[in-house]
Parts: sequence; structure tokens; C-alpha cells
Amino acid sequence: MQSLKEQFAEDGGCQVYGRLELSKSSGHFHIVPHKKIHQNQPPVDTNILNLMDLISFAFDQFNVSHTINSLSFGDQYPGFKSPLDGQTRAVLDTHGMYQYYVKVVPTKYKGLKMETAMSSNQYSVTEHLSHLAPGSGRGLPGVYFYYEVSPIQASIEEKRGSNFLRFLTSACAIIGGAYSVMGLVDL
Repeated sequence: MQSLKEQFAEDGGCQVYGRLELSKSSGHFHIVPHKKIHQNQPPVDTNILNLMDLISFAFDQFNVSHTINSLSFGDQYPGFKSPLDGQTRAVLDTHGMYQYYVKVVPTKYKGLKMETAMSSNQYSVTEHLSHLAPGSGRGLPGVYFYYEVSPIQASIEEKRGSNFLRFLTSACAIIGGAYSVMGLVDL
């Protein structure tokens, strides 16, 4: 227990990087405290972390303050904005369970110079922080991501803007229509 407490001292923390292959339906992934029990050591009672030790450790040491540098569901395309990139959440006590509810929308993007559309995903997120009391049975401190994939697909296609002649024709039509309506109102 002491080595675990020293490992996660005030100035320390975890850095998690990676890629996950997720199912195309609803699911979740999370970051929570965990104790690895070495298999090469004999099972002696003093080396095994029981459930109550884990709960005590989690509530004493596991602060869920975090920064999300980047989170995406697929490849990024030009103009892509991720709502959680660069976001920091600070929890002042060690009794927090941070939950993100993510709605993933499959997206096809086709740029001006692209022959075929690329498949990716956009997402929106709702977040919730629960403060937990040790022994309440409401969960462990951690950061939880719950995602749901939308059955509807978004399509983004870049097109070249209108030329000046089309703009001029539209502006004249609007001005002429306004002039006609004002002539009817004047009668």
C-alpha cells in the first residue's frame, strides 16, 4: 500500500495514451484505480490487496482531475472540431466519479479535391461529476466514457462557391422583389 501511495503522490499522476477498437454500437471505457498482483509471488495474505484496501486506496489517493489532450472517434478531416480536445477538469477532493456521455455520429466527408468520401465520426458530449462517499456502494472514483453510436449519418461535402454573376442576379432579384412589394403596399 505504501508504494502505491508514493507512486501517486501529490505531484504525480498518470498519462494514458492509446487507440481503442470500439464496437459500432453502444459501449463504455473507463480509467479507474487497479492493483496488479504479481503472478510470480506466492499468494501470501500481506501481498494481496483485498476489496476494502482497494476502496480505501481509491478514496484516499485517486484524484480524478484530468486533461483530455485529444479524443476522437476516427480520422480527423479539415475543419474537424472535437469538443473535449484540450479540456481540463479539476476535482478538489478525491471522492469524484467523472462521467462523459458521448453521442457519436458517423460522418462522410468529401473535400474539393477528393475523389472519394472519407468515413469518420463527429461527437457531442454531456458530462457529469458525482461526489462519492466511501462505502456508499455508488461506485469507485474514476473517469468513465459512455458512448452511443447514432443510426443517422452526417454528410459534409465541400463545394466551390457561386460566381459573381450568380450573386449579381440573385441580388437584383431580391431588390426587384422588394421594390414590387413596396409598390403594392403604396397602393
